[in-house]
Amino acid sequence: MQTWEQDGYRVGELEWVLPESEGPSDADEAKELAQLAEKSQVQLDEMLAGMRKYFDDYHKRAIEEKIRNSGPRPSIENDVSKYSWWLCNLLPLSYSVRMDVIRAKTAKGRLEIAMKRMEAIGNSSNAIGKCNIQ
Repeated sequence: MQTWEQDGYRVGELEWVLPESEGPSDADEAKELAQLAEKSQVQLDEMLAGMRKYFDDYHKRAIEEKIRNSGPRPSIENDVSKYSWWLCNLLPLSYSVRMDVIRAKTAKGRLEIAMKRMEAIGNSSNAIGKCNIQ
């Protein structure tokens, strides 16, 4: 995929490929994917709890609005792929990270990207609560 600026717009050229199967190919891979999805849910809940605890009212409302606009959380038991897209849509991602999400061909790849970002967000929101003015 290539992107560039043209006449003030962001444009790109896509390479169309047939999608690979989103589902795991064997039982071990399915178990690993389910564990990764469960871990991402725990990480998301911890990150949101930290943000709600340390952020001011304006930012708390912005977070809640983003969650409402993203729709209900998909069930990881039914569709991990749908959950991975939902999670990546919910997170504040830079342009380059969003491109990485789009390039990821599997739910596992998207979940790994999201978990790295949530870890960075969680570390920064926890740091906010630990700051002291002296």
